[in-house]
Amino acid sequence: MFTEGCVYAPSSPKEGLRVLVMRTWPRGVRLDRVDLWLKELGPTPDLLRGLEARALSWLAFENAYLTQLTTRAETIEAVAVLHDLETRAGTVALLCHERQPPCHRFVLLKWLGAG
Repeated sequence: MFTEGCVYAPSSPKEGLRVLVMRTWPRGVRLDRVDLWLKELGPTPDLLRGLEARALSWLAFENAYLTQLTTRAETIEAVAVLHDLETRAGTVALLCHERQPPCHRFVLLKWLGAG
């Protein structure tokens, strides 16, 4: 089972493994706050810049991110790692620095069938 969380929030035993799914390490977060960092599952810098500059709507960002998840070799491999972790650990929390939607981790959760 996949769940979501904010990397700045206190951890909870029900989260299972805590996996950071951002391209860059969040400011002020110690290494022991996450179990694994799969930076390949974060949106590419170009996608993030487009969203932040409002050159991309949320829908356009979401579609581009979904394309990234299904076409980039590094991302496909990271998704396989996620599925393996879920099989072994049971529960995997996908973490980002955003505290609430919109956030790519919610798109990822939905795509994984958990949202």
